[in-house]
Amino acid sequence: MKILYILGAYKPNMSANGVCSDNVITRLLEEGHEVTALVNAVKGVPYRSEDGSLTVVRVRPRLYTRLSENAEACRQAHPLRSRIIGVFAKVINKVHLMLTLPWWPRVSPLVACRFKNDAIKLHKEKHFDAVISVYTPIEALLAGYSLKVHFPEIKFYPYFLDSLSGGFGPRLFSKKRIIKHGLRIEKKIFPYAEKIIVMRASRQHHERYNGGYLKKTVFLDVPSFCKKETYIEEGRVKKPGAPLKFLYVGSISYAVRDPSELIRVLTEIREENIICEFVGKIDCPHLFEPLREKLGDRLILSGQLPHSEVIKKISNADVLLNIGNRISTMIPSKIFEYIAYKKPIISTYMIDGEPSARYLKDYPLALLLDCREIGNFDERIKAFLKKTETERVDEEQLKEIYRLNTPEAFTEIISGDTL
Repeated sequence: MKILYILGAYKPNMSANGVCSDNVITRLLEEGHEVTALVNAVKGVPYRSEDGSLTVVRVRPRLYTRLSENAEACRQAHPLRSRIIGVFAKVINKVHLMLTLPWWPRVSPLVACRFKNDAIKLHKEKHFDAVISVYTPIEALLAGYSLKVHFPEIKFYPYFLDSLSGGFGPRLFSKKRIIKHGLRIEKKIFPYAEKIIVMRASRQHHERYNGGYLKKTVFLDVPSFCKKETYIEEGRVKKPGAPLKFLYVGSISYAVRDPSELIRVLTEIREENIICEFVGKIDCPHLFEPLREKLGDRLILSGQLPHSEVIKKISNADVLLNIGNRISTMIPSKIFEYIAYKKPIISTYMIDGEPSARYLKDYPLALLLDCREIGNFDERIKAFLKKTETERVDEEQLKEIYRLNTPEAFTEIISGDTL
């Protein structure tokens, strides 16, 4: 079948949703489908490329995204220029978001129009059987909806890797207003969908606000649990006494996840022979100063890296770190990628029903730290590290526990709807 898959950041600089989507796209290709991915353009990458049954077409993204890419590209060679461009990009973004606030989540009508026009143009060329639209970004979701409206014979599958009406919105919005704006979009597009695919963490929200569409709603999980390659760091031989490598992967946006408690936990560890690395964008680097004072050069803030480099770091880490979200419906997709590597995971959290904790409680090599508790966590971490030196997990058991987190679970839904 011919499938148009619309998303945001894809190869080579994939977002979390890009990584999840790549897992699904890979599975669709393995099953014999022909896939065209319509994605945000990346600096220095051709606007169209083909690799076997996969075609990737890229759309010019928002000015903020383009400026951020330029800032990152010159960070090493021209740090001052990079900082100036970065500040300029943030100012433009804030002004733009303020001006478009009444229409949230529609924040970039020009980009939405480019996605829609390219989707229609591609359909006239390839005659798709189905379109899968990933939220976020909103532009991908709306482009799939527009294609369905123009060509009713196409099967339309909105795919909510993030929650819209039940998720994160502008800081100036109340929760009630976020829900209202999100529902306005959902109730517009849901009648046109063959299946509405959302994350299981959003079930209660959809049962409450979108009860009329439950018959066509499918509750899955983030499709990040799949077989992983193992990398061996060049020249690294694990020896007794070698430093323990702690690794955190993912963006740290203070509005979504506060790193303060994880930092407190790490500063309480009396073991000096550790290295802590954080990979991803961080909008609150000043909060890391206490950890910098403790670890010095053994604290590494690497910034955003290509996913191909990230998975090598995960493979070569000794302990993986996670920060619990503030929002109960936002599931960090990296959790399931972490689990697939079968490594020890230390996760902090601060709210009841924190989504990572709900999944990690079933993972044998996880240490969950409720940072609302009073006391020092050093002894618990020390005992956990000792225990996980020799303990192993059963792959088949994990596959059974996290079946809904496999790309196959998604493609089964699509196949069952007879494309």
